Amino acid sequence: MNTLDDDLRTMLGRQADAMHVPTPIEDRQLVRVAPLAPRRERRWLLPAAAVVLVVVGGFALANRRTDDSPAGIPAAQAPSSTQPFLFATPTVRLAANAIEVVVGADVFSPTAAAVQGDPGTAEFTTLELTWLQGGGEQRLSIYFASDGTSWWADSITTYDATGEWVNSPAGQRWFTSPLGTPWTGDLDLPNLRITNMTVEAFLRPASCDNPTSPIAVVAASPTIDGIAGEGLGFGGRIDLIDTATCTPVDPSPYTFTAIVDDPSIAAINEPMPTSTTTTPGAQPDGSEAVPEQFGRFNLSFLKPGQTTVRVTVTDSAGTVIGTVTTPITLRAPSNVTETT
Repeated sequence: MNTLDDDLRTMLGRQADAMHVPTPIEDRQLVRVAPLAPRRERRWLLPAAAVVLVVVGGFALANRRTDDSPAGIPAAQAPSSTQPFLFATPTVRLAANAIEVVVGADVFSPTAAAVQGDPGTAEFTTLELTWLQGGGEQRLSIYFASDGTSWWADSITTYDATGEWVNSPAGQRWFTSPLGTPWTGDLDLPNLRITNMTVEAFLRPASCDNPTSPIAVVAASPTIDGIAGEGLGFGGRIDLIDTATCTPVDPSPYTFTAIVDDPSIAAINEPMPTSTTTTPGAQPDGSEAVPEQFGRFNLSFLKPGQTTVRVTVTDSAGTVIGTVTTPITLRAPSNVTETT
């Protein structure tokens, strides 16, 4: 009989095989990160980087906002007795009475899940849940799009019994609503049922409602919670927001400097190679790529422990625009428990 450790090793191995992770540069504690060109990906997080762990049913919500919460994280309520499932990232919030992933005769429910999401751009963002149940890994990923006026989901995926993706019908839209307005109702797909759901994507940054400076420096992930080990890491994102208009600021004139307080726990890597991104100019489909409107940093997860990563943004004159600090908590694989 396979143990949970066996299941976890299989899961991490599958993720590592599918993705390339930069080699850690352990003796380099500080790098300057240049903004890179964009690409729309289903996942830009590196393997096993569980950004936020939300335990539903009345326990902890990792991005509930308190007075000392990171700037730019929207306020979120705790799960209630009527909607016990609540998952949130800085760009998406989903609450529901019940969430059921259907795999043949089996039904899986994310009573505790690692919550990830690609903050994306003004045109797309994601909500991605991962949990262990029934001796294996299950996932639910929702991909959202926007035309600047409305938002909707254009793809909803789960895992089948073999760990392969089950995709929603192509060419359909779900939850279409005006920007700033949540959608409420039920979802009934062959592989997924969600009851009494309230979902909203492309959330307005909290820094726009309570500005303290003309430009807000916002970390896309309020916490970094992952598994330490060879080949594991995380791709972080930093947004610059014009607080008067609540719109992204072109990051190209600015310098992003990332420092990990304890580089023995997590190490800063060089920026991702430009070969992994779409460069500006004509694309194969004839479209024009738009440069990314955010800065990046890359981490390697070296050993279990707690530390922080601090990103400071300066202008061309060397004036500090702002600094954002993100806590990092890394665990050993054996510390991960299965959802029953």
